[in-house]
Amino acid sequence: MFDEWKVLHLDEVESESILFCRALEQEHFAGDCVSVRSFSEAKFYLERGLYFPQLVSRPDIIVVNWHPDCDAPVLEFVHWIRIQPQLHDTAVIVFIKAQLSFAAQERAHHEGVTELMVRPETFEELLPQVSALLERCMNRCVVR
Repeated sequence: MFDEWKVLHLDEVESESILFCRALEQEHFAGDCVSVRSFSEAKFYLERGLYFPQLVSRPDIIVVNWHPDCDAPVLEFVHWIRIQPQLHDTAVIVFIKAQLSFAAQERAHHEGVTELMVRPETFEELLPQVSALLERCMNRCVVR
């Protein structure tokens, strides 16, 4: 399932990216999960897909792990995605800590975050979240 899909996962913590991509595999995601560590690396990857689509395909889903003290970079990154015509409709999912302020959550939605999800504490809690995420995206996203 999802064998043609591509997920771009942005997380500065490599072990969390590995767990996220492993959760995708556990949920029978046969597509491609690309992990990057920084906003600049994510932009570079996405720009290559915009300017050289024959070399790098655009992701169907962009997942960002929002770490404390990253409010401005996350919001700037989502804003940048939304002003790119080719990425405007791409699902942008952001994992947050439960204590993220309501104001920050509203700003995230205003900038174009498709969905905010509370980051689970364990891999076992991540699995059903990833499964539900894929199901929602399958129902709402258009596969290229």
